[in-house]
Amino acid sequence: MQDINILGLIPARGGSKSIKLKNLHPLLGKPLLSYICEVAEKSKSLSHKAMSSDHKDICSHVINNYKSIDIIKRPKTISTDNSHVKETINQALDFYLKKGITFNSVALLQPTSPFLEPKVLDDLINILVNKPEYNAIQSVQEIAHNSHAFNQRIIDNTDKSVRFYFEDKREKMFNKQKKEKLYKFSNCVITRVNKDSNKIDSVFKKPSLSYLIEDHFSSLDVDSLDEFEIAEALMKHRMGDN
Repeated sequence: MQDINILGLIPARGGSKSIKLKNLHPLLGKPLLSYICEVAEKSKSLSHKAMSSDHKDICSHVINNYKSIDIIKRPKTISTDNSHVKETINQALDFYLKKGITFNSVALLQPTSPFLEPKVLDDLINILVNKPEYNAIQSVQEIAHNSHAFNQRIIDNTDKSVRFYFEDKREKMFNKQKKEKLYKFSNCVITRVNKDSNKIDSVFKKPSLSYLIEDHFSSLDVDSLDEFEIAEALMKHRMGDN
């Protein structure tokens, strides 16, 4: 086993097209952002935790409620709809480098993944620690048959006709048994930092190891009002089961 320092980074900008201040939108009585902050605080494997934001209300929420999480003020230039999260990660790495702190890897903790469990996060970290031949690890989930790439359609904007996007492959692999399994990103990725530059080159750096999530709802990405309703219903159901 190698020694490894992991930064748990929560990107939480203020801008949102779907819901105004989505990261502070209530989910079962508390802001969406709170769930991933709690995961970070409960993790046993993160050496540092930080939240990056360009919005004062989001920063204030974390300052007032999560003392172990550092605040990184994100410039507006890397807080737009077209900004890549890689820029946010590299800014955070530079923030700590100025304090004399470097990391081997960064765990990207998305506020829209409120069902990520601390145990899963720690499992991902521990696996990567013991697999130095991999540059990243990411949780994934098998895509349902109806959502498979070969079942997707495209609409012609001219006459509104619809066809399969991958027509040739769909013709050969028309049923579930003939299709190769495909997977979607689930709820967490951990990427190694380039030691020479103290930056990451890619969030999903190759070679990247998979970590299969079988529970469908654990991968729920809460990004719209409909998804907030689904998440609340699921949380209430799970609370009832307990």
